Amino acid sequence: MAAQQQSLESLLGISGQRKSLKQQLDAASIKTEAGRTTLADLPTVQIGCKKYIPEEYIANKNRKGRRSWIQAHGFFLTEVSPDLRTLQTYWVCSKCDERGKSSLFVATNTTSPIEHLRRSHMITEADDNADEDSYSSRADIHPPSKRRCLESPTARSNVNKAKELTVGWIVTANLPFAAPSNPYLRRMLDLHDALLAKEVPWSRQSVRDTMRKLFEVKKGVISSQLQKAVTRISFSFDLWTSPNRYAFLGLHAHYLDASYQVQSRLLALRRVWGSHSGDNQAATIYDILGEYGIRDRTGAGVCDNASSNDTCLASLYRQLYPAMAEEDIRNHRTRCFGHILNLAARAFLWGEDPDSFEREAFTEAAFQVEERELRLWRKRGAVGKLHNIVRFRAIRKREHIDHFIAYLETKTSEPRQRVPVQDQLSPQDWLLLAEIQSLLKPLHEITMRCQGWAKEGRHGALWEVMIGMEYLLNFFEEQNLIFSSPDSCISELRNFRVSATKRSSTQRIEQGRGREKHLPQHAREEYTDVVLQDENLDDDHRRCVQISIKNCWSKLDEYYSLLGQSPLYPAAVILHPRWNVSWLEANWTSDEQLVWLRDAKNSVREFFEQHYPREEQPETSRTVTGKAVRQDEPSQSVLLII
Repeated sequence: MAAQQQSLESLLGISGQRKSLKQQLDAASIKTEAGRTTLADLPTVQIGCKKYIPEEYIANKNRKGRRSWIQAHGFFLTEVSPDLRTLQTYWVCSKCDERGKSSLFVATNTTSPIEHLRRSHMITEADDNADEDSYSSRADIHPPSKRRCLESPTARSNVNKAKELTVGWIVTANLPFAAPSNPYLRRMLDLHDALLAKEVPWSRQSVRDTMRKLFEVKKGVISSQLQKAVTRISFSFDLWTSPNRYAFLGLHAHYLDASYQVQSRLLALRRVWGSHSGDNQAATIYDILGEYGIRDRTGAGVCDNASSNDTCLASLYRQLYPAMAEEDIRNHRTRCFGHILNLAARAFLWGEDPDSFEREAFTEAAFQVEERELRLWRKRGAVGKLHNIVRFRAIRKREHIDHFIAYLETKTSEPRQRVPVQDQLSPQDWLLLAEIQSLLKPLHEITMRCQGWAKEGRHGALWEVMIGMEYLLNFFEEQNLIFSSPDSCISELRNFRVSATKRSSTQRIEQGRGREKHLPQHAREEYTDVVLQDENLDDDHRRCVQISIKNCWSKLDEYYSLLGQSPLYPAAVILHPRWNVSWLEANWTSDEQLVWLRDAKNSVREFFEQHYPREEQPETSRTVTGKAVRQDEPSQSVLLII
C-alpha cells in the first residue's frame, strides 16, 4: 500500500491548541501492569475522534519486531476501532509532533517516512547517530545539489542507468527535451521508485547535458567498432536548417561488421558555421571522419540531389584521396532514393519548378495577403482548390467537405465565412483528385518500402533503387497512354506493348482502372466500365492529368539516367541472386539502352578490379562466416558498400 501522509488538523478536524502526542503519552502514564490482558485495559491516545495504542503494547505472534532506524525519530501507533479491533499501524514523526504539526505515515513500508525525514528534516540513515545541530552545520557546508548526492541511498549506477535510458527514450521516440518533466510522468515514476526519480535531473538543460556526456562516452565504443569493419565505411549526410536559422549536418556511417551484418552508426550531428557551400560541408565531414580515424577507409557517399552536394563530394574525396580521378569520384556518388521520389511527386503536383511556386506562396502568406495567396493556389486547379479548403485532407473526406461548404452557403449574413465560388470543388474536380491519389500511390508505396537499413537485404538496399525506378517509369508510361485522347488510346497502347523500346512491367494495364473505390458510393455510378480510359473526365481535366504524368515521368527519367554515372547501381542488381545481369538484358533492349548495358558491364568489371583485386591463393575456396565461397564468385556483401 502506498504510504499516505495525513495532516491531523485537516483530516480529523482539530483546531486550536492541543497537546502533542508525546505529551498525551506522558500524561497517560502508560505502564504495563499484570492485570491488563485486553485492549480495553490499555491506555489509549486520543487523536480527534480516533483512538490509538502504542504498537509495543499489542501482542502479535507474527510480528518480528521493527529494526528500521526511523524508530529513533518517531514512534508507532496502532489504530483501534470502537469495538476494540486493531486497524492500521502508523509511524509518527517526533520532530513534527514537537512542533505541533503531527503527521502520520502508514507503516506498511518505510519509504515515505525515510523520504519525509530527508526532505523535511534533512535526516538520513547515515546521520542517525548525529544530533540535529551537527547535521545543520554540515548542511551549510555542502550546496543543496551536492548534499542531495551525499544523502541519497540510491546506487549511483542506477542513477546513471536511468539517465541513459531517459536519453534513449527521448531520442528513439523523437520527443522534446522537456518530456521527462511532465508532472504525470513524474508521479508515475515516484510510485515506482521515489528515491530514484528524485535523484535523476529531468530539466531540459539536464537532459541536453546528459546527452552530450553520453555521446562522448559512446564515441570511443563506436570508433572501436568502425576499426573492426570488414568493408570500406560508406557514409550518408544531409544538411538541415532549424527554424532559428542554425545549420546542422548529420553524418551516418554504414559498413559490415566482423559477422558480415549491416551496421549503421550516427557519427555526428554538428552545427555548420559559415556558408552552406559544398566546400564548407566537405570540411566539416573531413573533420568528423578524422575524429573516428577512418579517413583512409571511406567508401561511397550518399546524399540528396542538390548541386552543392556534388561540390561537397568532389572536395571531400580530393582531400581523402588526392590521386582519385574525376570519374572515380562520380563512381562513389550515390543519390538519396527518397529525395528522388519526393521530387517526382512534387513535379506531378506542381510542375517543373515547385520550389519557386512554394517560395512565392510563402512570401504571399508572410505578408498576409490572403486573397493573393488564394489566387496563386487556384492556379493549380483542383489540387489548389483543395489546398485552400483543407490543406490536403484525404479524398475520403469528400462528403464532409461538401456538407461543410453547403452549410457555409447558408451563412448569407456572414459572407466572409463562405467558401469562395472559385474554390468550390466540382464533381469533375473530385474525379480528378481521385485519379491523382491513385497515380501517386505507387510513389508512396515504394517510398515506404525502401525505408530502413537493409538488414535483411531489402527495405533500403541499393538494388531497390534501379528496380523501383524502372517500375515507376513503366507505370507512368502506361498511365500516359490511358489518359491519352480516346481515339488514339487503344492503338497507342497496342503499339506500346510491341514496341522495341518497351519496358517490362505491363501488369498494371490488366489491373484496370480500379480508382472508383476512392469515391463515395453515390459517385461510383459516374464511372464507366472502360478499362483503358475514363470518359467521365472532360478534356481539360484529362489534359491536366497527362501533363502531371509527363512532368513526373520526366523527373524520374532524368535521375534514372544519372544512375548510369555510378557502377554501383548496376552492380547491386547484377550481384542480386534473383535479378542478376539477365534483368538488365531483359529491360534494356533499345539501341540507347544497349549502350547503357555495355557501359554498365564494363564499369562494374573495372570497379571491382580496382577496389576488390583478386588475391592469388593456393586454396580454391575460402570460408566466410562458416560458408564456402568460390574465389571466382564475388561475395554479395559488396552490395552494402554504400
